[in-house]
Amino acid sequence: MNLQDEPHAASMDAKNATPAGAAPRSGAGDAAPDATPATAEITIEKLVYGGDGLGRWPGGKAAFVAFTLPGERVRAVCEAEKAGYLRARVAEVLTPAPERVAPGCEYFLRCGGCQLQHAAAERQLELKREVLRETLARTGGVAWAGEIGLHASPPWGYRNRVRLRWGPGGLGYYARDSHAVVAVAHCPIASPALDAAIRAMASAGAPPMTARELELAADAEDRAIMAGVTFARLGPEERAFAAGLLARIPGCISAAAGAAGAGRSGDGSRGEEARGDGSRGEESRGEGFRRARPRAADSERSAAVVAGAGSLTYTVGDYEYRVSHGSFFQANRFLLPELAAAVMQGADGEPVGGEQAVDLFSGVGLFALPLAARFARVSAVESGRAAARDLRWNAGAAENVRVFAEPAEAYLRRRRGPLDLLVADPPRTGLGPKLVAAVAAAAPRRMHYLSCDPATLARDLRALTAALPLEIESIELFDLFPQTFHVETLVRLRLRS
Repeated sequence: MNLQDEPHAASMDAKNATPAGAAPRSGAGDAAPDATPATAEITIEKLVYGGDGLGRWPGGKAAFVAFTLPGERVRAVCEAEKAGYLRARVAEVLTPAPERVAPGCEYFLRCGGCQLQHAAAERQLELKREVLRETLARTGGVAWAGEIGLHASPPWGYRNRVRLRWGPGGLGYYARDSHAVVAVAHCPIASPALDAAIRAMASAGAPPMTARELELAADAEDRAIMAGVTFARLGPEERAFAAGLLARIPGCISAAAGAAGAGRSGDGSRGEEARGDGSRGEESRGEGFRRARPRAADSERSAAVVAGAGSLTYTVGDYEYRVSHGSFFQANRFLLPELAAAVMQGADGEPVGGEQAVDLFSGVGLFALPLAARFARVSAVESGRAAARDLRWNAGAAENVRVFAEPAEAYLRRRRGPLDLLVADPPRTGLGPKLVAAVAAAAPRRMHYLSCDPATLARDLRALTAALPLEIESIELFDLFPQTFHVETLVRLRLRS
């Protein structure tokens, strides 16, 4: 039985079990072929960030094995060995975990977008909490003994943004550990409207030879869609193809076209998904999706509207946001209201408020607008050009919101005066030493840090608590990306009195 078909599969042959682009058997830095057994039976001890199971090969070397769960006994085949570890693929699951389930997508194991479909949704959330707690302790020395609050999302149909690529076989996502494209006819983690759009594009005719990427975004009601195409070069044929998406994709109200490499000016904004996602950060290892905000280059290259409205209106709670082509917006349509509400609350669950709040990496203003109802003055800082334009538009009616279209560090370096609350929602790379130093100089009374990478969060928490008498009040985990290894973490910190 193949793992893709059965929850308690017994075997996986090499053809079906090995994701495209898996690590090679040999290469620079690899050990000699006879340095370790080619096949071994091992027990998976735990899951690590990235979604792999960790076990021990005969001799004690760490072995990372994809598509496994803690407690499972597996027969694995070594595929690549390095000095301190090796990577292996599952040949047979000898003792499956009770939480192992049948994947909900036919492309799982081949498409690199998801890593955890073989685990029940509840178990995925527990595993992510364990990974988060261990990473905070191991990487940052943050021995958090308190509760980590969990916010679960419906496991399917949650994405309001996807980005796909055209490959030889059609439109799809990158394979695991590869730039090879796995063509797909549907995507079960995409919202119903986006899934319908993918189906429509899969059955459509071939695009121009220069077509590279297709990004799709849906509004909160999952009715209106915005589509953007990246081409190797941009000419009349390419513009006509992009404009035709309004007729080809059900519900499409806006289409944009751009050329890869156009507008490369780099502004330090958060990069978004070139691999199929609409979240933040740089490329993550081996994913079909990429958690990232658009870099300035990506934002500008996607901003040439060729047909339609040029933007979506996205509603979160009591607020409406204009979201244009190239602007970052969180990708989970179910948890956005809950996430925004949590950022507005203290560790005691009560609303925060005061004189001055700063929202770093503000995007289109997801947090800045509700902050304006609670603070006398709000500074919203965003360096991405497209997002900053939307931010100004969205904050237009709020007289107490001031927009700063510049990098976060530059803003904080020249800022003066007391600061009641600092909200920071950086890219996957985190704050980094220079921005941590700028935060320390600002000395906020409270800080709400929203992170999409446990390792950089741990590093930054260690630096922040060393630079300031900050104490962690609470930690909450938002499962914005079920079926993947990604986690979103909200940490509330407060200056000791």
